[in-house]
Amino acid sequence: MKRIIALGIALVVATTLTGCGAVSAVSSPDHTASDAPNVVYPDGYGPDATTEPADPEPTDPESADPEPSTPEAGSLENPFPAGYTATISQNDEDYYTVTFTLVAADGDKKIAAANQFNDRPPHGYHYVIVKATFTGLSSEAVDPGVEMFDWQVADQDGNLYQSASVVTDEESLSGSPSLYKGQKFTGVEVYTVPDSTTTLYMSALGSYLAL
Repeated sequence: MKRIIALGIALVVATTLTGCGAVSAVSSPDHTASDAPNVVYPDGYGPDATTEPADPEPTDPESADPEPSTPEAGSLENPFPAGYTATISQNDEDYYTVTFTLVAADGDKKIAAANQFNDRPPHGYHYVIVKATFTGLSSEAVDPGVEMFDWQVADQDGNLYQSASVVTDEESLSGSPSLYKGQKFTGVEVYTVPDSTTTLYMSALGSYLAL
């Protein structure tokens, strides 16, 4: 298998201060009950309260908004940078590395000049030319032309596009030799993408590399 981290309430108590600063209770035959200060108690408090006020609902720390996290490296939101060398492993052993270079974001003229029998891209599409350099890392043979079936061009929305069958004026990956440990091969691959494409990536095994 191939694979590429406390709520509080304040109560106001009315007191009368004597001239010497002591707190005393003052009564007078000239004062009636109607002269007593009008103390307003919050709901659930005071001399006439019959039930205990409800405690505030506890706050669940897990319900708070989580801190934003950085998208995983190699994802569409955080792709590996242009020129990044990807290492592909197979059966828990390093199999090969590959580095991609964008040759032409709009390669229509280059493809037309390479061979008069090359078809024009469909209406609303254009050719993209990508160069790939493979390096073998295993004692088992690596065929870049076969491995390129795993790789596709992706756009800014993650849509994937297959390679196109055209002739180029540079060596194609389809004619690559088998590579063993330490051996390298560089070739080009051509893709057809919509004219609305604004960003290009190479994608394989769920990872994205910027072009």
